[in-house]
Amino acid sequence: MEQVQVVFPQFDRTIVARRGDNLLALMQQHAILLEADCGGVACCQRCRVLINDEPQLACMTNLMTDVSVVVPSAQPEEDFLI
Repeated sequence: MEQVQVVFPQFDRTIVARRGDNLLALMQQHAILLEADCGGVACCQRCRVLINDEPQLACMTNLMTDVSVVVPSAQPEEDFLI
């Protein structure tokens, strides 16, 4: 399976994912906290992130290429679990 790199510059972290993986699910699996009150069906729109400087919903993003992801509401020490 083809892999993509997902870079989280504010956390100084890079995650290798499978092409087609859902961004919100990947973030949850790697303990990068992001609100998604609707469970990932795009109705609450709380999972907004910047992907390559473009606003997107993480729940609606399937990873097809290498990307840089910024979580606008996150503070590195506050919203990232090690």
